[in-house]
Amino acid sequence: MPNPEFDLRTMTLLYTIEDDEGLEDIVEVPAQFVICSTCRGKGQHSLAVDGHGITASEWHHDWSFEEKQAYMAGDYDRRCDDCDGSGKYPEPDWVKLSPKDTERVRSWMKDQREFEAMVAAERRMGA
Repeated sequence: MPNPEFDLRTMTLLYTIEDDEGLEDIVEVPAQFVICSTCRGKGQHSLAVDGHGITASEWHHDWSFEEKQAYMAGDYDRRCDDCDGSGKYPEPDWVKLSPKDTERVRSWMKDQREFEAMVAAERRMGA
């Protein structure tokens, strides 16, 4: 399932939603920007190295002086994949959405999460 398209000019997300009969409908949803929770709006992070933190013991015993300097200078930082390095991403502006479209988009999101979980499970099984 693809992610919705985003139109920056109109600040809308375009969801392609299939109904019970298999017919596709485009739902245009007002959007707003939110700060990326992975990189906290910086557009980059060092999660590949520190996985959300380094213990004091690791810092004092496992890291050399040069590694500490490089870490503090941001040398280990990488572009955030969750926001493509922008520090923010669009999400539906739920306040401006009709109850009908809210239900349709939430259902689409649930289906998306279930699909991604199934793909991840298949990968773990070697598929």
